[in-house]
Amino acid sequence: MFKYINFLLLAILLLIFSCDELKPVIEGCTIETACNYNADATENDGNCVFEEGCNQWCDGDEGEPQEFDCSSECGGAALYDNCGLECIEADPTADCTAHCDDNPDNDCVQDCAGFWGGNLVEDECGVCGGTGIPLGACDCDGNVLDECGTCGGSIISDK
Repeated sequence: MFKYINFLLLAILLLIFSCDELKPVIEGCTIETACNYNADATENDGNCVFEEGCNQWCDGDEGEPQEFDCSSECGGAALYDNCGLECIEADPTADCTAHCDDNPDNDCVQDCAGFWGGNLVEDECGVCGGTGIPLGACDCDGNVLDECGTCGGSIISDK
């Protein structure tokens, strides 16, 4: 009989300690690197929100997400010049001496079509990127020399 009691006690203890406790399901973000990580969540609800920008900004933080400027400063104000060649500090109160020199060969200017760093120029007829006076003509309107050498003239030789 003692064997049966021990067996019964052992069976009861095994039954009690072998049952898993049912934990309530807590939905939330279970990804630790997310801004809205919930350490108590047992099931990911798919609504994790992640940091933005180089300043690792999360919704609810002060300010806003920042990006790197061209000098690799997080939230910096440096910009490339209009030609995209030189990274300069964008300070509206600064004068040109911070990033200019006396060499006109490296200056970035607009061409006649308004493109920064472009190479179009106005021809002698005032046409941006034009080819100039047409071949055989004496002026931009396409006139030719008359017999007396007058451009656009109407004198015809009676030879």
